[in-house]
Amino acid sequence: MSSRWSRREALSWAVGAATLGCRSTKQAAPSLATSAAPGVSSESRAGSQVSDFGGLAVTHVTQMQNTERGGHAVVLLHGYGAPGDDLVPLARALLQPRTRFVLPSAPLAVGNGGRAWWPIDTADGPPKLNDSEAISAAGSTPSLDAARSVVQRVLADTIRHFAPDTLSIAGFSQGAMLSLDVALVAPPAVARIALLSGALLVDAAARLAGFVDRKPAVFVAHGREDPTLPFRGAERMKAELSAHGFEVTWRPFTGRHEIPEEIVRELRGFLFGA
Repeated sequence: MSSRWSRREALSWAVGAATLGCRSTKQAAPSLATSAAPGVSSESRAGSQVSDFGGLAVTHVTQMQNTERGGHAVVLLHGYGAPGDDLVPLARALLQPRTRFVLPSAPLAVGNGGRAWWPIDTADGPPKLNDSEAISAAGSTPSLDAARSVVQRVLADTIRHFAPDTLSIAGFSQGAMLSLDVALVAPPAVARIALLSGALLVDAAARLAGFVDRKPAVFVAHGREDPTLPFRGAERMKAELSAHGFEVTWRPFTGRHEIPEEIVRELRGFLFGA
């Protein structure tokens, strides 16, 4: 049996099933912490802890207690128009012992319960680098500055509350674009970046040459038939990262704007060596 799921299908899976793709139905779904992190309020929703990090509503998926420190922490950013807990199914599928996923809800409401990191089809949306244009000087838009700042605060709160041994950032679509941008403008520093069906922002591309700190490893996955963000843009992103000394795990797949089961397996190994 094979499986592919888009961000919209992910939400349905989150509330209606305990398996993903070919995962055995005999395997129990991971248990999730339900108490609040120190100093923050929370409520139980869909079996996951919800709290406030960096001024955003954040869903936590973990088997760890809130008093535990260390382990692996991954901040996971959803795509444009998705609800804040849209990628909970992905977090559950990736979950390993001594790991926790922090899933912030983007600050902008776009209708029907969807959220966004920045508006699209407006002058304030940050431009994406196409497959052939030259890289110009860095120049953030106000919306990108705001999104970057709030995610940096989420990362800082994750470190403050949980003191993880390693901190990574990952995202899907618009969340992937922001993940790379945030990692290049850190602090705080991240160990790994996972970019799922994303694109390279012009501003991020301009920052690659100036990133002289220890470079995080990067995972790039993209569908060859993606109608939303063209595959050739992902190829350009991979090429630019490699040219600037980043270690890139490149995983193209036959598919569209989605996260196939095989990519989930590859991503688990990239993040945790499992």
